[in-house]
Amino acid sequence: PLVDIVSPKAGDDPITASKTTVISGWAIDNDGDITRVELDIYDMGKQIWLSNAPTNIYEFDSVGGWTAEWDTSDLAHLGEYRIDAKSYDGFDYSLTKSVFVEISNPPDQGNTAPVFDSSGSEGIPWESSIEIFCDKDSSSADMCGGGIYIELANYFEDPEGAQLTYSIDDSSLDNPTWVDDHRFNVITVSSDGIVHYDPVSMKTYSQDPGEWSLLSVQFVVSDQYSSKAYSSPVNFIVRVVDFSWDRTDSGTVSDGDTAVFTGQGRPGVEVLARMNDGGRLLLNSTTVDENGNWEMEISKSMLGDGTHNIMFEYAGDDYNVATSIQAGEFEEGSLLWLWITIGVVVLVVLSGLVVFFFVEIEVEDDEYFDDTETVEEDPYSWAKQAQPNMQVSQEQANVPQQQVQQTQQVPQQTAQQTYPGWIWDQTTNQWVKDPNYPQ
Repeated sequence: PLVDIVSPKAGDDPITASKTTVISGWAIDNDGDITRVELDIYDMGKQIWLSNAPTNIYEFDSVGGWTAEWDTSDLAHLGEYRIDAKSYDGFDYSLTKSVFVEISNPPDQGNTAPVFDSSGSEGIPWESSIEIFCDKDSSSADMCGGGIYIELANYFEDPEGAQLTYSIDDSSLDNPTWVDDHRFNVITVSSDGIVHYDPVSMKTYSQDPGEWSLLSVQFVVSDQYSSKAYSSPVNFIVRVVDFSWDRTDSGTVSDGDTAVFTGQGRPGVEVLARMNDGGRLLLNSTTVDENGNWEMEISKSMLGDGTHNIMFEYAGDDYNVATSIQAGEFEEGSLLWLWITIGVVVLVVLSGLVVFFFVEIEVEDDEYFDDTETVEEDPYSWAKQAQPNMQVSQEQANVPQQQVQQTQQVPQQTAQQTYPGWIWDQTTNQWVKDPNYPQ
């Protein structure tokens, strides 16, 4: 005998699951009649024979055609099965004819998939980029303010009210970087759809906050039938901020006036102004806005009269203001004492200058007299005094000659100088009595 399976055929599209899936074929015998056709179905995935295969076929049309119904409604989705058919003529069996088929039995058949709504059920639209501010050079576990939270339940809905499962989608990462690989470790998604990302968790992989941003993150939800919906991509941008302050006005803070300070910091962090005098008196406080800016006024009534040093307290750290603040005006008595103090200082300085001047003059005079050559007493001055007029005239006449002799460095008296009764001895270089002078 012979047998063949006409439907389904190998290579056909998956068979849609049904309680009455039809299997058809033909069977003939050249020297007799076919008495029956036996069908067996084998589950290729589970490696077992199915117990719900069609029963033996005993009815045939005029050309040997036959049909049977197979219940595939409970079979696994996209499961692969082998249909075996063989005919019997009462004496012998034909060769077995086999056909491989695939069953399409999706669990969500007739099910409505979840939907993503970017407008949000709470009136807060889905953001394509979310900025997260982190303090610069901070070792605090709260340096990024705890990160951000997103409630996915506000953007996903199942029309049939089915329970949804939330997760991070990994199908959109065509060429993932090392940062992309870590998003599944640093982003958490709770069972009720709360997304949390704190950039501090990236410290495990990098100490550089510039590498803590995560781009094109998508989330996916699925129902009990594995029907899915995907969110729009969102970028988590990490911004590093350095706490700063600046006084926008200047001068003394008078009655009814204020000192105005502005600066930048991490949104949501409280900034406290305190007296920097050991007592840490609280002057005022404010909170950094969502854009990372803050502003504060400190009035004269907060400060009181006088010069004050202040500091700012931010995220658990103290920052000293470089310049002091003068509040109020000087009282009349205080101003008088100020002028008196200035006068005393000026007098002290002038007195010091006068003393210094006279000391310098005295020192210079001493140095001048010390440098003057000592004049030896002339033992023959009495002789010179004897003829003063003649000596003066002769000295005046001999000035040019003496200058020439001094230029030639000849240390001796000129021959023209004479004194009665005395002569110049060249050997001893002194005056001696003239033996030829008449007595």
